[in-house]
Amino acid sequence: MGASAGAGAGLSARDLLAGWSPGGRGGAHARIGALLARAAPDAAARAALGGESLGARNQRLVRLHRALFARPLEARLDCACGQEVEATLPEAAILAAPTPGPGAEVAIDIAGRALRFRIPRMADLALGADPARLAAACCLAPPAPPLSPDAAAALGAAFEAADPAGDIRLSGACPECGAPLSAAADPAALLAAELDRLHAALLGQVDCIARAYGWSEAQILALPAARRRSYIALIQAREAVGRGSRAWA
Repeated sequence: MGASAGAGAGLSARDLLAGWSPGGRGGAHARIGALLARAAPDAAARAALGGESLGARNQRLVRLHRALFARPLEARLDCACGQEVEATLPEAAILAAPTPGPGAEVAIDIAGRALRFRIPRMADLALGADPARLAAACCLAPPAPPLSPDAAAALGAAFEAADPAGDIRLSGACPECGAPLSAAADPAALLAAELDRLHAALLGQVDCIARAYGWSEAQILALPAARRRSYIALIQAREAVGRGSRAWA
């Protein structure tokens, strides 16, 4: 498989196999958050994960993907003509983007009141996409007044300006019809899909080696990824020889 699956950004193969929920309930951010919490070294590090802004989390996920897969994250843009266009996330720009500090805040005018809001944290994403609930959670002088569509848009724009890595957009042109293409990119969803495939590949490795040698899952996962691949190559070569011998029998 293309991933190292030995260790990446603090995640071991055992963490990935035991802590990842392929296709499980909850969104990509919740599933990845649970995996990161499992690999966190202590309670303080786990608590800090919930305090990250979306931009800081996106940067963390870009680095994690690099560590696990040694290649950039890729997404697909769909054109109205039916063509799918592959696009690479601008990882250098994402990683270079400034992220808000713990006390960062924005101020906008709502219904004649100048209100201050802290930058949303990952823990706030559990509230969903409702701007009113997010505003209520982040308002520094509660209660937040009702948000008009214009006020909700202004608050969203202020959040994005303060945390630019939280709003990632891809653009390009369709090679088939030439139409301009643009779409939002979610590193969490892209990484979750790859972790699903990596989880399945790890299960396959454990199954192959366990059947051949009788080793436990823990023993197999403790091997470096390159060593596991070497064992699997030996097993497959031996099986191929066996099939060839039976064919001539």
